[in-house]
Amino acid sequence: MEIFLCVGSDPVPPFNGPCNSEQKPMGLRQCRNVIGAWAMGATGLTLPKMAGIPIGGPDSSRNVVIEIHYNNPDKLVGEIDNSGIRFYVTANLRPHDAGIMELGLVYSSRNAIPPGQSEFNLRGYCDSSCTSLGLPSKGIFVFASQLHTHGTGKRVVTYHLRNGRRLPDLNRDDHYYPHFQEIRLLPQPVHVKRGDALVTQCTYDTSVSHQVTFGGLDHSNEMCLNYIFYYPQSKLELCKSEVSQPELDEFLLNHITSGEDITNVATVEDKFEAIDWKRHYMADTLSKFYSQATVEMHCNSSGGTRIFVSHLNLIA
Repeated sequence: MEIFLCVGSDPVPPFNGPCNSEQKPMGLRQCRNVIGAWAMGATGLTLPKMAGIPIGGPDSSRNVVIEIHYNNPDKLVGEIDNSGIRFYVTANLRPHDAGIMELGLVYSSRNAIPPGQSEFNLRGYCDSSCTSLGLPSKGIFVFASQLHTHGTGKRVVTYHLRNGRRLPDLNRDDHYYPHFQEIRLLPQPVHVKRGDALVTQCTYDTSVSHQVTFGGLDHSNEMCLNYIFYYPQSKLELCKSEVSQPELDEFLLNHITSGEDITNVATVEDKFEAIDWKRHYMADTLSKFYSQATVEMHCNSSGGTRIFVSHLNLIA
């Protein structure tokens, strides 16, 4: 569950429906500034005395959007939900405005996990070019973090790198459990400077699965995220990546074993599922590909617009 504050003074049309609905008003694209988030197992978060989430004021929008992801495998009907997030506000402003930034992988089927794997890693990048343009001149201080995957996640870590040197991990959970996704206050705020890189790695266990698990919004899909809470607020709202589409297409077409010719009409999912994953070396081959392929950076502002588009070659 996420709460988004809209940007600007333009009125936002009311809407109540699926997040990916074709009827979703265009005006909601301006509502991507995260001011609250919750996942299973999380409790409330009390912000430190030096920072607070800015709400209200003459330049603030009066519109917010709540986005809730439901898991209803039994297709129950008639259920009533009253979920929400309660904010406690004060007129005594803190020294800094706080922000929430999303790190990790884009929700995309390009990020796939083969079946039958006790451990399989995927990495999402927030590279130095993105932080150089998106962060304030003196950087930011991260004071809390919420790691997030779906059901097959077993380990999550965000690495912090500066000038090619690895610093202490921003956050790590070697015993990650999807039903206990606590927002954790860090022992002390971590200074992330312009030009630093933040790499979020998720380890998955699909040993009981017989099908490829794709990245996406559904509970049957997977995610790899870290929501970081920081100050001072920056224009950078989302710093994530996904593998290059042309390079992935070439990889998949080179390893498809099905006799059907799907080279011109197949989706990414079709191509992944046309591979014989019973060939045990294929999972390692895919893992090596992900570790070397070019990735496309998504560096987005709070209005949902790209700050810039970057392609990162991991071999270089």
